[in-house]
Amino acid sequence: MKEGVIGILGGMGPEATAELFFRIIKVTPAKKDQDHLRIIIDNNPKIPDRTAAILHGGPSPLPMMIETAKNLERAGASFLIIPCNTSHYYINELQKEIGIPVVNMIEVMASRLKRKNFKKIGLLATNGTVKTGLYQNALRKKGIEVIVPQEDLQKEVMNAIYDHIKAGDLDAGRKIVLRIANELIKQGAEAVICGCTEISLVLKEGDISVPVVDPLQILAEEAVKLAFEMSNPGKNVLSPMVRRIKESATMKTLEKAKEVEKKGIKVIYLSIGEPDFDTPENVIEAAFDAMKSGFTHYTSSQGILELREAISEKFKEDNGLDYDLESIIVTPGTKFAVFEAIMALVEDGDEVIVPAPYWVSYKEIVKAAGGKLKAVPTKEDFSLDIEEIASSIGPRTKVLILNTPNNPTGAVYDEKSLRKLAEILSEKKIYVISDEIYEKLIYEGKHISIASMDGMEDLTIVVNGFSKAYAMTGWRLGYAAGPREIISAMNKIQQHSISCAPAFIQKAAVTALKSTTEFVKEMVKEFKRRRDFIVERISKIPSFNLVKPKGAFYVFPDISGTGMSSSQVAEAMLYKAGVLVTPGKAFGGYDTHIRISFANSMENLKEAMDRLEKLFG
Repeated sequence: MKEGVIGILGGMGPEATAELFFRIIKVTPAKKDQDHLRIIIDNNPKIPDRTAAILHGGPSPLPMMIETAKNLERAGASFLIIPCNTSHYYINELQKEIGIPVVNMIEVMASRLKRKNFKKIGLLATNGTVKTGLYQNALRKKGIEVIVPQEDLQKEVMNAIYDHIKAGDLDAGRKIVLRIANELIKQGAEAVICGCTEISLVLKEGDISVPVVDPLQILAEEAVKLAFEMSNPGKNVLSPMVRRIKESATMKTLEKAKEVEKKGIKVIYLSIGEPDFDTPENVIEAAFDAMKSGFTHYTSSQGILELREAISEKFKEDNGLDYDLESIIVTPGTKFAVFEAIMALVEDGDEVIVPAPYWVSYKEIVKAAGGKLKAVPTKEDFSLDIEEIASSIGPRTKVLILNTPNNPTGAVYDEKSLRKLAEILSEKKIYVISDEIYEKLIYEGKHISIASMDGMEDLTIVVNGFSKAYAMTGWRLGYAAGPREIISAMNKIQQHSISCAPAFIQKAAVTALKSTTEFVKEMVKEFKRRRDFIVERISKIPSFNLVKPKGAFYVFPDISGTGMSSSQVAEAMLYKAGVLVTPGKAFGGYDTHIRISFANSMENLKEAMDRLEKLFG
């Protein structure tokens, strides 16, 4: 039987930590079972006061909580439990940074009370716990009303906790607690919660006429249950790296759309970043001819010479960059080029800066590498905030990810901003992964690669591909160019993963680069027409506010005028209007925005806008 290792993250309340430890031991069924259960405690005294941080803007405890949680993870904890009430305010952010589950004691308690059909609950806790509203919010979400002592009685609760129970006078503290608990019962409480360790020490089941709810006891029971589930050899087989990363938000939206379509509703897909044009015929013919001629075997892992030569010429003509063939690698999709570059550069603890909003996969790939993504918000018009980027650079900053034209905003970063940014990065010797996949899709302005700036060629890995400009999303072909050492490292990853990109697709890509100029021009012209149309229509919706995109094929309107979150607006658009978009929260927490793709037919765009005007106009 494998161990189920419980990690206890303490920090503000050693009494609660100790009490939880003993309760875990007490609720473990038998001594033989305890032999398969291990408890690791890190009662870090350096974690700042969470109540002060939540209520009064004190120092954030989150960085120290993350560090402590990672220590417990490295020590072998299967999951974390936290005895401190106000720590639960930070659980969602904490969970994003570690690869093991964090049990939310307050949510677990609320779920249990919901299952028992309680409608009204009394809460006895410290002022800080009451004021943060953590218990109240969790219970109200379950449809349970919460009663807290009135101000004068709350002072008596604090008196019982600090002047009596903590001082060792349990009898005096118990009398006060019992009296106030009975006051809550008179107000209709069907149960009373011991919202802190001290209350649970003097208020037990049977002391009052209603059930006594002890969250610490519930947490101990949940921890033991989870530990034994995880000690099952068939459980917890996934690595911490896989558990750290999340599913793609853009892909998850598709599942919801399929549910709506099953009800017979026509869904207009404005969520996925995929051109609705067919791949150029001459590219298809080139792939077919390559297959017929037997070009279907392994190639050099780095890519065929003919394609790398064409890519090298493309860089010279379009970007003023001179890469030899050993500085170029062909990959199965641009996303994999980004993945390889991050894996080659980022190690555990490294920081990666990215201007926000940003493409959903950047953060998850950085997390997979063991790094930490630091998002730096752009300005209101989504242009780069160079001063903020400069101030965000720290001793562990190693990489900056740049995406222009940008997904999801359509912003095209100007030469002046890029030059200022290049000066800072070249001085600090910070690497750049420059994602230029939307390079050809520009309606105003000009694409400039930061790699062409002074001092940046040896610090920049340029990634690009064929999906967007050549309507070749399903072909999965991309490429990268940069310093030989880094490209060689990326090639090692490729050799031990996918070996090489498909041979005949590489042949077709040569044709795409050399013989599709008119196709690209016509597609861009049509995208601009659609861009202008959708900007005009969205601008007429009073609750939407829009910055006109200069590139890519997305608009990223501010929907805060609706009074709803991005997820709520996206769900309303899908379920009430049959229009699928992506919530802005997925792109770096922009919960006041949604991403709408105009890579769809004009006919569908018109119908979608008609539906939205009816819904929000």
